[in-house]
Amino acid sequence: KTPLGLYMGSAAPKLILEVYSDFMCPFSKKSFDMLTQDVLPHFEKNYPSALQVIFHQVPQPWHPQSTMVHEAALGVKQLKPAAYLDAWKLLYENQTKFFDAYTMDKSRTQIYQELAGLLAPLVPQESFLKLTELDRNDGKLNSGHAITLSLKQVIKHHRQRGVHVTPTCAVNGIICDTSSSWTLEQWVEFLAPLLA
Repeated sequence: KTPLGLYMGSAAPKLILEVYSDFMCPFSKKSFDMLTQDVLPHFEKNYPSALQVIFHQVPQPWHPQSTMVHEAALGVKQLKPAAYLDAWKLLYENQTKFFDAYTMDKSRTQIYQELAGLLAPLVPQESFLKLTELDRNDGKLNSGHAITLSLKQVIKHHRQRGVHVTPTCAVNGIICDTSSSWTLEQWVEFLAPLLA
């Protein structure tokens, strides 16, 4: 089985930074961009093999469409695991297209179709949409679809950790105070001493 989360950085790190993110959260996007574009490259250059970052999915229920956007990332992971990082990037780059104001009057099927179109450079639209078809076998009416089990696993993971706010960060398993507004310098000031 593929482990939960998006793994980046060292395969044998001294520090593991876990980041719990929601694709509909602007602060999660800000953290994702900073960590992937600035912090990880800095550590790979200056502290080789020291840091691993694991991004975990946290669909926030006050944005109902967040569930479908998270299902989209998990669908890509099922169909083409190597494209999982690219799915995160695409979903964050297009985050505002799925904000409440633009999805309020759309059906679940319409949102899936839009997500399939967005992710078409990564996985075939037909394959993705097939994953989102309801399982109606043996008269089932409320069993979800082919991505539902994966979604349940990521939700169970963050609930067991007590994660509510996004982004939430943990270093070597310990949840700690961080900020989505931190600069590279602030991240280095926080993480580098933990390598001693």
